[in-house]
Amino acid sequence: MTQKPSQKSNIGIQLPINEDEFPKTVQQAKVPLISSISCRSYWGLEIKDTNICGGASGSSSCMGDSGGPLQCGKGGQYMLIGIVSWGSSNCDPAAPTVFTRISAYTDWITSITGEAGSLEEQPGGTVITSGKGNR
Repeated sequence: MTQKPSQKSNIGIQLPINEDEFPKTVQQAKVPLISSISCRSYWGLEIKDTNICGGASGSSSCMGDSGGPLQCGKGGQYMLIGIVSWGSSNCDPAAPTVFTRISAYTDWITSITGEAGSLEEQPGGTVITSGKGNR
């Protein structure tokens, strides 16, 4: 799949070093999507066609972010394109975060919900991601 660069977002709540110090607001980071080839060169064969990778640009998802959204904004609306899955064990902002690729499951989602959706992915661009551990 040929994809243009885009910015995406990851949103969440960072797990505190001290368990009593949770942030009072949801954290978010704009992260670039990166190609599967670049992600595989970092993580190896763990990267499947059902994954999408982002980050490695100074911010990262971290422990506690799993299950959080990876969203792409267009025309004032946001579309879910991924779900935080895994990444660096030490929350390294230079390491790509691995997301579950929503488009890999659209047939299953449609079979459950009875409604088809639309999806645009543009790796290399920026998306919004959120969670507990954005750094």
